[in-house]
Parts: sequence; C-alpha cells; structure tokens
Amino acid sequence: KVFTPHGIGVIGLEVAGTDRMHQWENVRPSVSFEYVTLITDTPYHDLAPYRIRRSVEESLNHINPLCVAINGWSLPEAKEALRWCRQRHRTAVLMSESKADDSPRNWWKEWLKSQIVRQFDAAIVGGALHRDYAVKLGIPSDRIFLGYDAVDNEYFTAQAELVRQHAAELRQELRLPPEYLLSVARFLDFKNLR
Repeated sequence: KVFTPHGIGVIGLEVAGTDRMHQWENVRPSVSFEYVTLITDTPYHDLAPYRIRRSVEESLNHINPLCVAINGWSLPEAKEALRWCRQRHRTAVLMSESKADDSPRNWWKEWLKSQIVRQFDAAIVGGALHRDYAVKLGIPSDRIFLGYDAVDNEYFTAQAELVRQHAAELRQELRLPPEYLLSVARFLDFKNLR
C-alpha cells in the first residue's frame, strides 16, 4: 500500500512453507503484494544451506530487484541475498531487532559480525537499542530507520478504549473473571511461558 502509488512493486520471499522449530502453520498470508515460497517440499530446519542459497540466488536472478530488504545477517538466505546485492551493486537493507544485550557477546564474533553488517547500505530496526547495536556493528546512524516489527498503536489504543467502555458486558459475554491475564503466544518451550 505504501509503495504502490510510487510505482514500486514488492515481492516477499519465504524460504520454506513449514518450520518444525516454530511450528508455523502453512497458511498463505493475506497480503497486498506478491508472495513466493521458494521451497515447498521440505520444512525449513531440514534444508541444507546450499539448497537455501541456490533457491535465493535463482529467485533474485529471476526477479532482479533494485533493492533487497534482508531479515538478519547470519542465516544462509540472508548471507546469499547480501552476496547477491554486493555482486550486482544493488541496495541491501538490513532488517533487525537485535540488541547488544540480547546475549553475552564475544569480541571476535562481534568483529566478524561487523564485517558482514558493514556491507549493508541501510537498516530498518525496531527501536533505539536496536539502532545503537546496528551503529556499533558499522551502519552509519543516518542510514538507520525505526519501525521494524512495529505495531499500529493507534488501532490498539482505540480498541482498548472501546472495550473499556463495554467492559462489564464483554466480561459477562466471554465469562471472564474480574481479574485475568491474557497472553497471545505459541506454547513452545523456548517462549518460556511456564
């Protein structure tokens, strides 16, 4: 919706349609842009890195984009997309929600990571801490933009107010106790919900 009025087409690439680790369902999203699943016969975590790289390269060769927004820097698909952009002099935009304090950092691993991250032309990140980490890894701050994985706060604020106005009847209709905790998540061990 944002790009179309400017004559810019968007194509989303998904490496695989299923994923055993996250237990994603194979559901086609309702999106307003072209959406392509590269590998449909194998779950993501069962794929060999060479097959991922080859599929990404073939797809990018076919699409021939001017700009590629790349989710992260460490997975085979991200490395291949970045390599493809550098070889063809195309714009590579890092999409990241990593922060310096996400996990213990090792200086030499951070140095190696920075050698990869410095190859991106720009980044879109979640917030200030994500921006600070991208700067630390070598992306100039004037090429970093906030808004990755953003939520429509106006929508949720308005809906929350509407629910508050009708709280008693909704609580009765939904059979909710006076106090409760709502969590919307997949019940996977690594989510640490217990």
